[in-house]
Amino acid sequence: MSASQNGGWGKAFNGAVSNGAAPNATAPSSHPSNGRAPAGRAANNLPQTVFQPAPASPYMPQLDGLRAIAVLVVMLHHFLPHVPDVMEIVGPMGVRVFFVLSGFLITGILLNCRDRAELSGSPPLGALKPFYIRRTLRIFPLYYFVILTGAIAGISGVTYGLGWHLTYTSNLWLAFVMKRWPEGVSHLWSLAVAEQFYALWPALMLLAPRHLLLPLIGTAIITGPLYRLMAVLLHWPNLALVTPLPACLDTLGIGALLAYARHYRDDHPSLEENLRRMGIGIAGWVLLVILAQEWRGVDVGLLNPVFRETAMAGFGVWAVGAAADGMGGRFGWFLEQRPLLAVGKISYGLYLWHPLAMMATPGVLARLGLKHVTWGGGGYVVALFAVTFFFATLSWHLLEKPINNYKNLFSYAGRGAKGRIKRRSKAERQVSYPAPQGRTERRAALDRRIVADRRARAERRSRRGTRAGSGGLFSRPSRLVAEKRLRSDRRLSLTRRQDADRRGGPTATTAEGPGLETVWGQ
Repeated sequence: MSASQNGGWGKAFNGAVSNGAAPNATAPSSHPSNGRAPAGRAANNLPQTVFQPAPASPYMPQLDGLRAIAVLVVMLHHFLPHVPDVMEIVGPMGVRVFFVLSGFLITGILLNCRDRAELSGSPPLGALKPFYIRRTLRIFPLYYFVILTGAIAGISGVTYGLGWHLTYTSNLWLAFVMKRWPEGVSHLWSLAVAEQFYALWPALMLLAPRHLLLPLIGTAIITGPLYRLMAVLLHWPNLALVTPLPACLDTLGIGALLAYARHYRDDHPSLEENLRRMGIGIAGWVLLVILAQEWRGVDVGLLNPVFRETAMAGFGVWAVGAAADGMGGRFGWFLEQRPLLAVGKISYGLYLWHPLAMMATPGVLARLGLKHVTWGGGGYVVALFAVTFFFATLSWHLLEKPINNYKNLFSYAGRGAKGRIKRRSKAERQVSYPAPQGRTERRAALDRRIVADRRARAERRSRRGTRAGSGGLFSRPSRLVAEKRLRSDRRLSLTRRQDADRRGGPTATTAEGPGLETVWGQ
């Protein structure tokens, strides 16, 4: 297998979206979906005020750690001169994990935007403008800068397929025109898949009736294996089984299904847990069969070409779901270490630059007088990583980060182009949804919901850790993380009390005990 077959993913980098939910988007299950007053509360005893959606889901650092591991695995698979057999599975699996993560994050944002539109009475398609502006600011600048750099450097793969690369159709160019992996640009196929997915998926998620969301996601999942089966039976080129959008819809759709299960957890309480268990079970069985074919020559028929990617997506849904909830134990602690989070932050740049770094490294070594460091040795692999990290870090600080700051001007919460909060329309002001009276009380209600959601996630982690015999939530690394979050909550609570004292008003508190009075700032 060509090394480039593994390379690529869509927006699941830090570039796809910031992990968690859309800024100021509705947290999953943060309010009744039918718009009625909560049970046990008389709606006519409360003033009819506009209840703002809950804030975004808290930052999930373990997803950045997962990004870092995946991009390092892909880079290692490409950099090794002799790829071990196990890397033929692990390398492509890293790409599929990113596709799952992409579908998960994007669908979560879109479902939050649906809730906000239903609550305010505004058109759901109004979320498309900030969605596409934010995606453009994150993805396009570095992508086109790399394409421009390759064209100036005279890389044949860039100049020959320049029109395909500029229009995000590199995946079709590779599958049906080149029918091979050209040097320097073979990794662009996954970014093309991602952009084609983003062109179709948002409108479907925002416009489809609620009862059709789950069938729509299920249709996307089964499209992948059916397309690959058709491609095999019609004897299409091998790359046609990997790079076109239909071949990747099962991995993207499984991530979307995970987001759906988490968002509508009240309606489908066991869907998320069953999905993760089934995903890891099916992934393990299918991958073992595929390894038996590759290592022992066992004939498994159509299982390998048709279901290989689906099995890898099964592993991805388990990994993404566990990281989103927050893994306990030492591995969860490892995913939250600062060096790993820093790698996850620049993972988009690492992925885009690493094939070009492979072409530039011999010249760099020659200029440094290190001609004795040649392809095939460990020193050369270290040099490849060093050159890639240099380019990615430089582009992050000089190009990506400054442009990303403009994303804050286009918030899903309704910020205008100049950064000002838009004034609510008359229809939005007349939305009748029972809410506690006063700004402080509304914040307290939201705090209680966030604390309850955090406690539920902690209990699930504890149960999983107890079953696995690893100590779960109360293992030492996880306890350190919990204590760190508790100190952060206390600082937020102190700040809130000081603000209330200055205003002369009450402090928003909950019944959760000291140190968890408010997590509004999370």
